[in-house]
Amino acid sequence: RILIGRGIPLVIAALLMAAHFLRDGAWGLLVVSLCVPLLLLHRRRSVLSLVQVLACVGAGVWGYTTLRLVEARLAVGLPWERMALILVGVALFTLWAALLLNSEKVREKYPE
Repeated sequence: RILIGRGIPLVIAALLMAAHFLRDGAWGLLVVSLCVPLLLLHRRRSVLSLVQVLACVGAGVWGYTTLRLVEARLAVGLPWERMALILVGVALFTLWAALLLNSEKVREKYPE
C-alpha cells in the first residue's frame, strides 16, 4: 500500500522519460524507461537503490536536454524561458519520485 502511493510518481516519471525517448526514436531506452518501475516488484534493497539511481539519471537527462534546447533556441533567437521551466519542473519531479522511495517504510519492504 505504501509502495503503491510512493511508486506512482516514479511510474509517471518513467512514462515521461519514455515519451522523451520515443520522440528521439531511441527505442531501447524507451523500453528501459518503461521497465524501471517493474523492477520494484523484485523486493531487494539493491533493486530499490538501482531504481533510485536510474531516476536520478533520468533527472540528469532532463537537465541535459534542457541545456541543449536552451542553446538551440538562443542560437536562433526563439524564446526559451517557458520551455526551460517546464523541463526543469519535470527534472525536479523525477528527483522527487526517487526521493519518495527513500523513506524508512519503503526500505522496510526491501530487505538487504
